[in-house]
Amino acid sequence: MSIHGILASPEVSRPGRSGIYTYVNKRSVMDHTLRAAVLDGYRGMLMKQRFPMAVLFLDMDPAEVDVNVHPAKAEVRFKNSSAIFGMVVNTVRRTLTMQPVFQASATFGPSPAHRVEEAAMPYRTRQPRSGQGHLAAPAMSDTIRGGKAQGNLFEARSPGFAYADKAFVGVSHATYIILEDETSLYILDQHAAHERVTFERLMNARDAGREPTQTLLTPLVIELSPAEFKAFEEVAGDILLAGIEAEAFGEAAIAVRAYPGLLDGADIRGIMLDLLGAVMEGDLNRKEYRHDVIARIACHRSVRAGVRLGRDEVLGLLKDLDEVGSPMTCPHGRPLFKRIERDEIERWIGRRP
Repeated sequence: MSIHGILASPEVSRPGRSGIYTYVNKRSVMDHTLRAAVLDGYRGMLMKQRFPMAVLFLDMDPAEVDVNVHPAKAEVRFKNSSAIFGMVVNTVRRTLTMQPVFQASATFGPSPAHRVEEAAMPYRTRQPRSGQGHLAAPAMSDTIRGGKAQGNLFEARSPGFAYADKAFVGVSHATYIILEDETSLYILDQHAAHERVTFERLMNARDAGREPTQTLLTPLVIELSPAEFKAFEEVAGDILLAGIEAEAFGEAAIAVRAYPGLLDGADIRGIMLDLLGAVMEGDLNRKEYRHDVIARIACHRSVRAGVRLGRDEVLGLLKDLDEVGSPMTCPHGRPLFKRIERDEIERWIGRRP
């Protein structure tokens, strides 16, 4: 099986799913699995209630897909939909994270019609020719065993964007880190950057089962309202997956017994009450509780705006960003930085027309 197509930059988004087009063996289809996989690949890169633009082509053995489930053949059924889902998610996510930085200026950039074309990023899973920065994937027969998709399906062929390659200029308003390279100036949000690093480390540590745990000698008992207690019962399993060991303590309180080492020194009581408040207000995505729970925990544990960082702290943060994959957005989908090209600056001050 091969996958190819076009992905729009996360900054080029829409209020609905109508910008996602999927094709199987050159036939246009409306498949829930493929659309859901594209959305999952963009997860964490888009603001809430925003959706990507993408065109996805799958070429596969006709025996692996049933095209007769809809009279107009507009829907299909895959024999191994879970494997297809995993491969598409991995392809989209790897492609987006390995691409060089995309232009983040809507004010001074080209018109929206042109920006879609410029921001579109081609990706393929076939073996690239020498010197091409595409993704390569083994054949389906080599990657699917026992009906499950294997890990590490795709290998990045491009070095991508690196924060540590940028020169540190300074910090503005104790909030924004100023970086530069030969062509551009970058304004980096220190809180959003640290939040993304903390989020990725919490997610990766839990997935690998190696997160150091801070066990409390005396459990932290937190009294709750009836509504808060009900909210806790709803997300207790997801909170545990996030690394916080908490259980009901009677009918109006919970007892926190352990939490991730990365949260050492954090306001655990405040974190728990914030999480439960978000559940009550409907601010957490019920389909992605674990992601949203860890994102809110990371927000609490990250350096705030207004805290002035020193040079060594900034350089350490840039290195940390690269170690977690040089992400472009915070866990909530907001951009980490604004890029301003040198040419734009020179036009602003009249050095060039």
